[in-house]
Amino acid sequence: MKTFKILPVLDLLNGIVVHAIKGERKDYKPLESHLFKKPDPNLIINLLYDKYKFNEFYVADLNAIMERKPNYATFFEILKRSKTSILLDPGIRTLEDVIEFSSIGIKNLVLGLETLGDIDVILDTIQLKSLKTVFVSIDMYSEKILTRVREYQNETVLNVISD
Repeated sequence: MKTFKILPVLDLLNGIVVHAIKGERKDYKPLESHLFKKPDPNLIINLLYDKYKFNEFYVADLNAIMERKPNYATFFEILKRSKTSILLDPGIRTLEDVIEFSSIGIKNLVLGLETLGDIDVILDTIQLKSLKTVFVSIDMYSEKILTRVREYQNETVLNVISD
């Protein structure tokens, strides 16, 4: 039997978890659920760990992705208090961004094609010894990849993967 892993995603905006739909960022609202009273990332991560045994989370910093100030304080708090592994997407654009985040203790980094300016950043990041794991995130809209990487704009995932 084949197995798969469910990876909960938390979208952070201004330090809280929001309900992100279709990339319409102006419409994002604080996440609501019967499971928790407020959209606090540590509360949600620990609750999902305790209740459902999720031990790994994908955390996307929408502030950084939208070219605003990253949620550094929230990252540090999550990393300090969490019992789980965190995969962080801090809106990486350049290798310098990768080096900055790896130098502050981020070990599992997500490089989003949505924010990368150059595909070589992925190849250069893989060479760094300071990171435990590097993931690549592919955002899509209408079956096309959302990216700043010119050669992948308006491409489908299958075309890019087959290259």
